[in-house]
Amino acid sequence: MTTEPERRDRLTLGTVGRAHGIRGEVRLHLHNAASTALVPGLAVQLQHADTVRIIEVVAVAKTNEPAIRRVHFDRIDSREAADALRGATVTVARGALPPLEADEYYHVDLVGCVVTTPAGRAVGRVRTVHTTNIDVLEVVTPGDVELLVPVTADFVVTIDVAGRSVVVVEDLEDRFVEAK
Repeated sequence: MTTEPERRDRLTLGTVGRAHGIRGEVRLHLHNAASTALVPGLAVQLQHADTVRIIEVVAVAKTNEPAIRRVHFDRIDSREAADALRGATVTVARGALPPLEADEYYHVDLVGCVVTTPAGRAVGRVRTVHTTNIDVLEVVTPGDVELLVPVTADFVVTIDVAGRSVVVVEDLEDRFVEAK
């Protein structure tokens, strides 16, 4: 889930979970279970509390859970060192990732997009993007109502990342689920 504006030159891959084994591996909780960006040799940034460090990925292994990978970082060689990383946010330079296809986007690129209907009526702005089986936009209306909008053809007409806009169906308010 993307919850706050991030620097657009860095993208968050996930969060470090508990240590795995005794040789320094950690469980990394990915924001995107389908991501293939995490590969050996990739330089990532770990931010934990007030500490930021650049570190290289040495090894990556899948687990039985689709959104979790076992990761070994350079110079992290013990369970204690791995456990000290718990809760760290893992980001990567946008330029280190492969180019996106025409219909793909990064969640961070949708945060702040203006949401309108095909007729041009303002609906609100994207506050966050939640990931479940599908992406769900959290849109805040001018009246501070929060709408959860699934990114499906039934709700979203177009997404224009370059134009910073999302067009939703005309009768969206009749279909929305209010965020609690």
